[in-house]
Amino acid sequence: MRKSFWIGLVLLVIGLIVALSGPSYVEDQDTYGVGDATVTIEDREGVPTWLGWAAAGVGLVLMVTGIRGRHGPSRTFDEHRPHTP
Repeated sequence: MRKSFWIGLVLLVIGLIVALSGPSYVEDQDTYGVGDATVTIEDREGVPTWLGWAAAGVGLVLMVTGIRGRHGPSRTFDEHRPHTP
């Protein structure tokens, strides 16, 4: 199988994980302290689910082209016509 199939498979799996679980990341983190007490404020942002679905779609397209591409290139010339120099 072609490399595009395996890259597509990885994109499909990562895209589905992002789309279905909705991971988040810390955008801003502030720490304030007074004496012995400290307070940490985190602003968590979620990864948009449309980004995961888009990655899964691109991965699916790459997988299909990787499977279909293993049959060799298509011929664009006439095989029955003799070659003339």
